[in-house]
Amino acid sequence: QILSIIATQTILEVVKSLSIEELAVDTPPSSMWPSIAILLFMRDAHAVSDVIDNIASGIQERLVLQTVLNLGTCVHALRALRSVDSYLQLPIQTSLLLARVSEVENRENYAEDADVYFAKQFNSSLSSVVDAEWLAKAIPEIDAGAFTSNTADYRKRAILALAAGSSRLVRVGESLNHALRLARAYKVDEYDVYAAYSAVLASDNKHDAVQAAETLKEVLPKFRGKSLDVVYTSTWKSLPSHGHRGFESMRAYFDVLHACKSINMKDYNDLLAAMELIAAACPEIDLKLFVDARGRASKTNTTDVLDAIKRDVCAESNRTNSYPQLMLANLLKALDTLPDTNAALNSQNVHFSAVCSILSPPAGVCRLSSAQRWARVVDSGALDKIGEYHATEMAQCLSACALTDQRLKELNKFASEISTSLQLKALDYVLGKLDTSKLTAIPDVLDVRNRLSFVNTVAMKMPELDAHLLQILTSDSRENQRLSVIIERWISRGATFSQISTLASIAGQGELQCMKVDIDVTDVIMQTLDKALMRSSNQLGKVFDIVEKTLWGENDLDALATARTRAFAKLKEHVASNDGSSISDDYASILELMSNIMSGDRIWPGWASSNHGDGVVHIVSMRTAALL
Repeated sequence: QILSIIATQTILEVVKSLSIEELAVDTPPSSMWPSIAILLFMRDAHAVSDVIDNIASGIQERLVLQTVLNLGTCVHALRALRSVDSYLQLPIQTSLLLARVSEVENRENYAEDADVYFAKQFNSSLSSVVDAEWLAKAIPEIDAGAFTSNTADYRKRAILALAAGSSRLVRVGESLNHALRLARAYKVDEYDVYAAYSAVLASDNKHDAVQAAETLKEVLPKFRGKSLDVVYTSTWKSLPSHGHRGFESMRAYFDVLHACKSINMKDYNDLLAAMELIAAACPEIDLKLFVDARGRASKTNTTDVLDAIKRDVCAESNRTNSYPQLMLANLLKALDTLPDTNAALNSQNVHFSAVCSILSPPAGVCRLSSAQRWARVVDSGALDKIGEYHATEMAQCLSACALTDQRLKELNKFASEISTSLQLKALDYVLGKLDTSKLTAIPDVLDVRNRLSFVNTVAMKMPELDAHLLQILTSDSRENQRLSVIIERWISRGATFSQISTLASIAGQGELQCMKVDIDVTDVIMQTLDKALMRSSNQLGKVFDIVEKTLWGENDLDALATARTRAFAKLKEHVASNDGSSISDDYASILELMSNIMSGDRIWPGWASSNHGDGVVHIVSMRTAALL
């Protein structure tokens, strides 16, 4: 213990007095020899090691630390050699002492010696200080202190980062050589270094990527039985995967797998041919969507692939102002060329996805009118390539009969924003692509088609029709409402008797079976008036609308005259039902309305003159009773 204290104090004093030229040199300075003598005199090698360790742990300056570690290496080497060799060449050089120690270790009668172990340990620490400083300069993210603290895992990760080309100061080829040197010094498996080096395949520098591929093709096959998991995971994830650059990186990657016999020759050739076609046809598409890290066709992400195709189709269609026939032809050729093809990526599915993307482009994309988008799809002949299954789906979307399905979101959106005439036109076109047997399986779609035809017929025969009335007819027809409900809603929006009669007449035509009903327009108007009179306290305005709007017009129709007579009778009946005990404002208003009807032709032209008689007397008596 006393010798340890003395040695520690003398070493610290000597270190403080050393010049910069005497620090971190292979030959210990002469001022250090008294301290070396004390350490040689000590019996226990562990105690000597503790002295050096304690001093080194308190030093921060690199050159001083190297000097102390070199001292520890020198002392333990001298202690190991004094029992086997009495001759030492002067001046003493630590590196030569270590070489002599290695010779002693290789002798047949060598017995394990603690000093040999500590000499090698301090020499390793000395090397790690130098290596750590160099690595920290090459890769600033590396902590030199953590590297010298003898944690094998951190050293390995630092060395692999160097091999992966993480240094911005050292060229990639040189980085690999340095990483291999460090791997040998710190017992890191060389295969791990080369596996990490495969990350260079993702380099932006084409020369570096090609050089890495050539090196790995030559070296990796020599490590028989070693797993390629690192290449399959981290390297694959880091590869660029879009356009020509993505194809070049993937070609280098699959070159390496082929050299390692992970991919056979035919699959390798097919894979590269397919990837090149896809990269050229769809430069914005992610090539990794089509194959996995082992070069096999991806079969679990069909939806992602089709969504990516939709985006590229939409962009290409806008760029060329046409349906991208050539792009899709090359893409389908590539999909057929891929080894282990994904059956879900067939021609019909791809063309259906393309049609959906053009009919309903994503938000933010320049959009043509709905009619122009439909014309682009039809003119291209794309609907002839989607097959009957997708044509049926399309018909269901256009008729709003499809179930909520994320896969059909574009078609459902397109169907919701187009006009009735275009909806009918599109539906007729798609239904024309289906066999008769398929049509009988979708009666709900056919019913919607007929209703659309009905709406379209009404719009053509009544061009002056108010937009609100047409909207009611369109929405109610889509919702499969009865004709009587539609008429009631028309009455509430001020439709005339003539308009309602025309609507009922069109609905009754033979070719429109969905609306062919035996309905009396006057009956529907009377039912609506009854409801309004029953709630006259809050629906008095509706009563006036029926009288002044629905039943207004020239009295040139017998049906209109009949409807007016029945309406007037209902008004009298309603007023007469009051016992006279109290007269509300509603009754007074209705009495005034009836009086206005009978007093001239302003409300019902031509009707009052033909319906005089006791009607006028009756109204006068009712108004007198009301006043009393």
